[in-house]
Amino acid sequence: MSTVTWPIYSADDHLDLWAMPEDVWSARVPNKYVASCPHVEVIDNTPWWVAGERRLMPRTEATSARLSAIARAGESDDIERISTPELRLRDMERDGVFASVIYGPIGGAMGVDDPEARAEFFRAWNDFAADYSATAPGRLAVTGALPLDAPEAAAAEFERVAGLGLKGVLVNPFLVDYRAPEWDLVWSIADETRIPVCFHLGGGTSRLDGSAQGWEWAAHRSVLPMQLDEPLAALVMNGALDRHPGFTLVLAESGAGWLPYIVYRMDEAVERRSHLLADQDFTLTAKPSEIFKRQVMVSFEQEPNGSALIPLVGADRFMWGSDYPHLDSTWPDSSAAIDAALGGLDETDRRLVTADNCRRTFHLD
Repeated sequence: MSTVTWPIYSADDHLDLWAMPEDVWSARVPNKYVASCPHVEVIDNTPWWVAGERRLMPRTEATSARLSAIARAGESDDIERISTPELRLRDMERDGVFASVIYGPIGGAMGVDDPEARAEFFRAWNDFAADYSATAPGRLAVTGALPLDAPEAAAAEFERVAGLGLKGVLVNPFLVDYRAPEWDLVWSIADETRIPVCFHLGGGTSRLDGSAQGWEWAAHRSVLPMQLDEPLAALVMNGALDRHPGFTLVLAESGAGWLPYIVYRMDEAVERRSHLLADQDFTLTAKPSEIFKRQVMVSFEQEPNGSALIPLVGADRFMWGSDYPHLDSTWPDSSAAIDAALGGLDETDRRLVTADNCRRTFHLD
């Protein structure tokens, strides 16, 4: 019997391109940009998602069966199962999940090369996210996303996202120069609105090719969560978080294991090498670990050593997520996965990690 007796909040789930309605962009962008944005074309008798001249992926049940946990659980998938709110809620209820924070397939711009079309691409996604979330307020929370061509464009869309009522905003940390002070324009909006900025795993600085086959794919997959170490350290050390105390940074699907070490390393870098920083443009009002514990949240799904690792940083910093519907999702056995990861924590901390932290961070009251 599960030790979780309260409504579970999943802080990391997904809407993937293979399962999106065909008209997500074509119904929401001006006609002249439809061909540039993702849309479906039949090529050699197979429907494909296409953007401009680029083929993105087939829109078929075979694609869904290969990439999702639904077929693994012995369930049928009619492609749009995960993007149909009623069916998604049914799957959540089967898994004991009350609410879900959902990331879309737009960490990058998916082959949308024209800057004007790219801006419309993000606007259309955010409109769709608001419509989808409104079907079950407080239970389905699709994050918005920002164009990253310039801080001014990102800030303008962030303001619009706030007006739409979205609960979080996705920023691809590997496409933005998070070192540049100009991006304070965006971080200041996060500070003012209290809408968390989410850095989701994907990409990174590794020389390993994540699209490769065999050993190189496996090696890339092994280090993927830790690629968020540099964006985290940058926003702590360059003062972006410290200057904007209402700015919450979410490291999404990053796992928990490496966090205690990097938090220690940040403190060590400042404390033991302060003489090297004294003459530099370096000012923090608190220790890096204090900034982390004040403004950074971390989500994970399966963490075998979670009961030992999480207390090293604090249970109030972590949020569990099911990663539905991905292959490595805990769906439809999330209660067992939670018990395996967090069974050694007391009830107060388990409730923080599996419900209260997510509800508080994303304002899901």
